Amino acid sequence: MTAHPLNAEGDFYVEHGCCTACDMPMRSAPSLFAYDETSHCFVKRQPSTQTECDMMFEAIRGAELRCIRYRGRDIDWYRRLVSSGDFDVCDYPPNEPVEPRIRSIVECDTKYESLDALADAFEQYLKSTETDHFYFDFKRSESSDSLLHFHRCSVTAGSYRHVGAFEEIAIKFVDDKRVRIVHQHDMALGPTPIIAKWIISDDKMHSPMWFTRERETRPDVPGFDHPW
Repeated sequence: MTAHPLNAEGDFYVEHGCCTACDMPMRSAPSLFAYDETSHCFVKRQPSTQTECDMMFEAIRGAELRCIRYRGRDIDWYRRLVSSGDFDVCDYPPNEPVEPRIRSIVECDTKYESLDALADAFEQYLKSTETDHFYFDFKRSESSDSLLHFHRCSVTAGSYRHVGAFEEIAIKFVDDKRVRIVHQHDMALGPTPIIAKWIISDDKMHSPMWFTRERETRPDVPGFDHPW
């Protein structure tokens, strides 16, 4: 792969000639990306904090043409990209086997009193991230004790348009103060990163703990404060 000549030196880069000016990198990580005079994006600064790494990860996942690439060899980044199904952006194979780590369940304290109110808040968060080129569609259905929330993203850039598949998220109360959110993906992180970002930003959601799907049958499965 050939990196754009303006890319900052480091592990992440934008492939030269691979950009539709979709604005996804600017939406996800505006402090890390910039445009050149032809509206081709490039990495203007490498991530240096956990927050910036999360921003870069979101940008990688949202880049439909896989233009944002990783040429480093950090095992944690390999694990994260394997878990999200984005390992194809890596220039080099890892020196050791890397198993995916899919924490698709999050439990957290909540001040929301109903599943509909919680789903409304999630949709409002997603809507707040929309741009002229990127937006969401929603639908939902309810059962006696849970709500199924579906969303998908639509990306447009000139004549190019991509509509993603619906992501399915099951939401239910564990008790009157704690909620469980499960995304229905066993092989990839799916919508986990955006759920994590929403929870952090919402002052009615507190103390998230992330679990693998084993949590549904084994209450002793350990939880983690980060999904990857």
